[in-house]
Amino acid sequence: MGVEGHPLSGAVRLATPETFGAWLVAPAAKAFHDQYPGLQLERVPESRSVNLSRREADIAIRLSRPTQGRLVARRLADYTLGLYASRDYLKTHGGLESLADLPGRPLSGTSTN
Repeated sequence: MGVEGHPLSGAVRLATPETFGAWLVAPAAKAFHDQYPGLQLERVPESRSVNLSRREADIAIRLSRPTQGRLVARRLADYTLGLYASRDYLKTHGGLESLADLPGRPLSGTSTN
């Protein structure tokens, strides 16, 4: 419920990193709609930080804490990235010693849940 018993209604723009939105937000959209039928959730897949002050989104999920603006920020979860390679890839391209070895490497991104 909204203020004074009035149901919440309207559009809410939620900006998330693309993979986060596809794997975590999209599957939860039906449950969100069932709980808040008056709200229209507009997912904004963003690989860059949106500007909340310019109303590019109402809520933004980011991989790092914002450093500018008068924003309320809360940690949602710990987030870890991994880098994996097949034996054939390592034979062809060699291993990585540091992040400085990444530029120019053929990479493919995927997600699992």
